[in-house]
Amino acid sequence: MSSTTDVSSMAATPPVGLLVFNTQTTNDVTQGFYYYNGSRWVRSGHNTFSVEYNQTNEVRASSNNREYVNLPGLNGTFTAPYTGTFQFIISAYYASGAPTNTTFTENTSYSSSHRHSVTHYQDGASQGSVRFMVNNNVIKEKYITSVSKSFPGNTFYSLGQNTTMVANVSMVAGTTYTINVQGREWVKYNSSEGYFGRSTNVYAGAEGVSDAQYATMSITLVQQ
Repeated sequence: MSSTTDVSSMAATPPVGLLVFNTQTTNDVTQGFYYYNGSRWVRSGHNTFSVEYNQTNEVRASSNNREYVNLPGLNGTFTAPYTGTFQFIISAYYASGAPTNTTFTENTSYSSSHRHSVTHYQDGASQGSVRFMVNNNVIKEKYITSVSKSFPGNTFYSLGQNTTMVANVSMVAGTTYTINVQGREWVKYNSSEGYFGRSTNVYAGAEGVSDAQYATMSITLVQQ
């Protein structure tokens, strides 16, 4: 058979309950036993399906805090191999940019004969969100924050924070859906634009690991 509705190889409409072994892997059918329910072929037993996508590059937030940016590698189309409920698990990171001012000097003199100043180290902070969309409809969106820290002699910029979203989406076999994972920076203080999936080779101690903050998305068939 070429699909779950294909009865062209039968001499007549198949009776309900007829069990056949399909040898083709095409459209919404794979090799295995199917029975006829009166309108379509139903696979005997449970179908399994799982696939994972990975972010391919870091991306910076837009300077326009109303604008979302796509996470590369997690945007495109997905054709459902079966009709049923698919579970999407998205794990993504957001990291603030470097502080725009790392220090400021405060005059703490209390008289002309006691003049001195104190240098303060300034942090940066920012907040934003990551969202998951199917066919341009927002399925789920999660809030996330990050900071960049400054210390005397040391800096810890772009301290990435993780958010995870789980969404169950009903899909129809053979139908192609547009999938998007996007990020938006809402506001920042003393910080340049942040990152969604910062390349980790810029961090002390990375030892060549570059993709530890890259987002991932898995799609699994959980119910048919």
